[in-house]
Amino acid sequence: MLETKDVENKKYDVLSEFRKILTQKKGVNAQIKSIIEKFGGISIYIPNGGYLRSSNRNKKLYSKFNGSNYKELASEFGLSERHVRVIISKMANEKAN
Repeated sequence: MLETKDVENKKYDVLSEFRKILTQKKGVNAQIKSIIEKFGGISIYIPNGGYLRSSNRNKKLYSKFNGSNYKELASEFGLSERHVRVIISKMANEKAN
């Protein structure tokens, strides 16, 4: 069973434990039972991946930027032209630093 002090001290690597459980050669029901036994009663935040998706999108957008194609990129990526300009500016600043 997971001890509270482990979570509070951040000594417990939840992701690592999940990975161990999910890679075991057990059936899905046994894996779920293991997760409940190990983590039952604690709150675990699992991000939806939005940052990773937008980061990848921004890199792709920046790689297609030719210096003046804001409108085309906005259309292709489903963004406003203003948002494309903000992304290009941020990516250029990151590249410069």
